[in-house]
Amino acid sequence: ASFPRKKIIHEQDTLKLYFGDFHEHTVVSKCARKSNPESHDLFANLRDIEQLDFCAITDHHDSVDRPTWAYNSEQTRTNHDNNTFVTYLGQEWSSSVGPNSFGYGHHNFIYLDPFLKAYINPNESYLTPTALWNRLEGHDFICIPHQLADWGDLMLSGGAWGNPPKDWNYYNEKVQP
Repeated sequence: ASFPRKKIIHEQDTLKLYFGDFHEHTVVSKCARKSNPESHDLFANLRDIEQLDFCAITDHHDSVDRPTWAYNSEQTRTNHDNNTFVTYLGQEWSSSVGPNSFGYGHHNFIYLDPFLKAYINPNESYLTPTALWNRLEGHDFICIPHQLADWGDLMLSGGAWGNPPKDWNYYNEKVQP
C-alpha cells in the first residue's frame, strides 16, 4: 500500500515529502543483539508499522562477514519496491584509531547497488575516512556521520570507550559534504 504524503507545488514542480531511516541495526550488530530483529522483520516493521518510505540496514562493519553481507544484500533486494518502500544496502563503520585516540567517529555508508560485493570488513577499522572513501571509489555511495558531537557517553562503565564524535577534519565534497 502506498501511504499519502504531503505534496507542494514549487514553480512547475510537484514535490513530495518522504520519511526514512538510514541507521538501523539487525540482530547481527553487537550493540544490542538481544533487542534488534532479524533483517526481514526489521524491514517489515519499518514498512508496515512505522510506514517509512525508505531505509537502510547499517549493521556494524566489525559484525559483518561475507555470508552476512550476502544475506543483508538479498534481504535488501527482496524488500525493495520502487513504488512504496525503497531499501538500500548499507553498513556502519567506526574507526578504532584516530588523531585523538578516540577514532574518527561513526559513519553510515549507504550504497546504491543492492548487488554490491565490496563491503567494509572488520580489518578496516584502522583506516582514515579518506582512505576508506578512496578504497570504495567507483561505487555509488554516500557517507553519513552520526554521533556528531557526542562526548557525553564517551567513557562507559568499566572503562570501555563509547561513542567518539565525528572528526570534522575529514569530509569529502562528493560522498560526505
